[in-house]
Amino acid sequence: AAVPLGALAHAGAVRALRGDRPSVVTAVPLHPVKRLRRGYNQADLLAGIVAKQMKIPFRPDLVRRVRYTPSQGASRGRDRRLNLNGAFRPRSALRRLADHRNGNGRKTVFHVLLVDDVISTATTIDQCARALKEGGAHRVTAASAAT
Repeated sequence: AAVPLGALAHAGAVRALRGDRPSVVTAVPLHPVKRLRRGYNQADLLAGIVAKQMKIPFRPDLVRRVRYTPSQGASRGRDRRLNLNGAFRPRSALRRLADHRNGNGRKTVFHVLLVDDVISTATTIDQCARALKEGGAHRVTAASAAT
């Protein structure tokens, strides 16, 4: 199902970007335990497809989930925010990319397209975007296969 869902995520990204071109595409990470149990990260699969269609580098190593959190599907509103508060941290790869300078010595605008499989309340996207900005992203745009 990754290919048709990736196409939906790509369509969502094109709408959200409104003609802008991000520097890189990344995905909302799973906690390592959840990733091991599932065997894959569905957001990674979709983000890889989006990146390929947009001809933009895919970097799944920009942010990490630092603590295990229960599934968001069972939570509502305030509980979702509390569940994910502080769950994501920037990785050193993000800091290196964000510190990259162009030829005239000024920092380039580092724009990240963040992909998740489903956006319902946007709590996960919000918390992950905060970590991306903490790590040096100037702008974060979100896309998903479903809302």
